[in-house]
This record gives sequence, structure tokens and C-alpha cells, in this order.
Amino acid sequence: MFQFEETSQAGNNWTIIVPFNQELNKSVKGELSSLTGMVTDYVSQFENYWKVNKQLEECGLLMFVIGRDDVESYTIIPFIDVFKRLEANKKLILAMRNKVNIMIYGYDDDERELYQIPEVRKWMTTVLENIDSWGFFLNMDHNLSGINILHLCTRDYKILGRKGDQFKVDFSPKEFKKSLDILFDGLNKFCMRHGISQKINEEQSQKIAECLLQEKIELKK
Repeated sequence: MFQFEETSQAGNNWTIIVPFNQELNKSVKGELSSLTGMVTDYVSQFENYWKVNKQLEECGLLMFVIGRDDVESYTIIPFIDVFKRLEANKKLILAMRNKVNIMIYGYDDDERELYQIPEVRKWMTTVLENIDSWGFFLNMDHNLSGINILHLCTRDYKILGRKGDQFKVDFSPKEFKKSLDILFDGLNKFCMRHGISQKINEEQSQKIAECLLQEKIELKK
């Protein structure tokens, strides 16, 4: 049996990736017969699911906005489920590479920076620990990447000074290492789970390092 989330539309038909260690032969006929019952037409559900997948695959940048109410009520599961949805099948996974960003809104009237707000730090720490696909899905082409937000809101820091409404913040090498270790470990697990190539893993690892450290990095092979 299979999960319909693993399917992709192909014209008037549909496709699914079948692992090499699985095969369909006469020996499973009896087992399949015992599972069948009244036939139900799920075509409309499939078509709607494929339509959403196609919209995701064709989008430029997908922004996930987390509201203040969600942060203060510690609403975590729906956000985690959204990232799980992006893992529906291999085609969607590869299409969503580097396409996601996150932002938190609702604190414009708060004089503190997001990383200074305890409830934001708690919320971000929890999602960081429960999602391992950050280093694959998040866009890391600019300083406002979700990777930087995750780092700022989950690591210990020192405020060196303030100019106007801007703070100068410093993180020790130890704190950078903590973020890199979590993101690299998550990326490795994610790539292994979905059969993502070592080449793509290395490319994403380099993006993570360069985005956090704000400099060009040559990773050792």
C-alpha cells in the first residue's frame, strides 16, 4: 500500500517512486484481495492535492508568517506540519529547495529586538529542534534569511552597543558552532531520509555556513 501524498500528477495519470526493494508479484495477490472493500473514488482529493503541489513547485519564494498570537500561545504543531507537507514526495522536495523564508510579525510596537523577547526565543528554540529540513528549504541568499533569525533567537549573545534603534550584537565562536552543528546534523538526517545526493548536501552545507558567518566558505571534502 502507499500514501497518496507520495504521488505526482503526470498528464491524465499519476506516478509514484517505488523503492528497488519493493516488488509486486503473484505472491501478494491474496494479501491485496483481503484489503480491498467497497470502491471509493478519491480522484477529486488527488487532483486538489496535486494542484497545491504544482502551485508550490512553481512559486518563487514561499513566505511563512508567524503571528504574535501564535508565538504567545506557543502554537507549534501547525508550523511543523507545514514543513512536513513540503516533504510529500521527492519531486516537491527538490522543487522547494532554497524557496522558503520565515518572519514573525506583531512586535512592531515593542522596543525590543525579536531575539530579546523570551516568548519568541522559546518558540524559535522549539521549532529549531523539531524541524530538520531548515538547511534544505530555507532561502539563504540574503541577510534576512530564516537561518539568521533562527540563530539570533536561539543562541546566547552580547550587546556591544547601540546606534539609534539598532543594536550591535556579538556571538562567540562557540555559539556559531552550536547553530552550525544543529543545522548540519538536521540536513544530514533530512538528505538521508529522502535519498538526496551528497553533492546537494554539500552545496546546502556551504550555503548554511556562508549565510551564518557572512563570508565565503570552502568546506573540506
